[in-house]
Amino acid sequence: FAGNIDGSQVYGNLVCANDGSGVAMFKPTGSSRIYDNDIRFNGRRFRSPGISLMGSGHEVSDNYVAFQPGPGVGVVAYPKSEQNLVRNNFFRQLDGLSVDLGYNHNSAVSDYQFIDGPNPPRNSRQRRRDSANAAINAPEFDAYVFPMEGSGVMVTGRAARGAWGCGPLPGDRGAARPGQAVRVAAVCGSTSGTRIPVWITSGS
Repeated sequence: FAGNIDGSQVYGNLVCANDGSGVAMFKPTGSSRIYDNDIRFNGRRFRSPGISLMGSGHEVSDNYVAFQPGPGVGVVAYPKSEQNLVRNNFFRQLDGLSVDLGYNHNSAVSDYQFIDGPNPPRNSRQRRRDSANAAINAPEFDAYVFPMEGSGVMVTGRAARGAWGCGPLPGDRGAARPGQAVRVAAVCGSTSGTRIPVWITSGS
């Protein structure tokens, strides 16, 4: 995608076995919506994201992105990329982050291809200002698999100070009820190195 793409939509496609990204943007104007696509086995020649975003105001939702030699969704920071919404996507077998936000000053060809991985340590005001997402990385969980404890499971991990959101969805102060969704990757008021307890009941 390049040029004026405002109002465009990409949906309901099987995107497979491309040399680079399944869907890619380069210095577009306007915004696009990318949803309900099956994007797999791309990056056959170049290590790259399944979906490569550039620019602002895009929505990426309900996609299956898998078997990619790079991140699932890469957001390139040059030119300025902000207010992009990435939600409800399924990622599998990636050689990178599920969602990789590029560092503001990384604008080489290689940065467009495979972004830059986790943010550097968030130890200065300049680092927070220049790094993607104010240098806030996604929470890291303590294990890949958590055992059941009675009727539920406790998911624990660590989050950087400034991670936005809370545990259960609004209106629930305790463990999630059966069938209720829980935001396990968004945490309130944690500090770097703090353990995050999140309860998920069986059936959720």
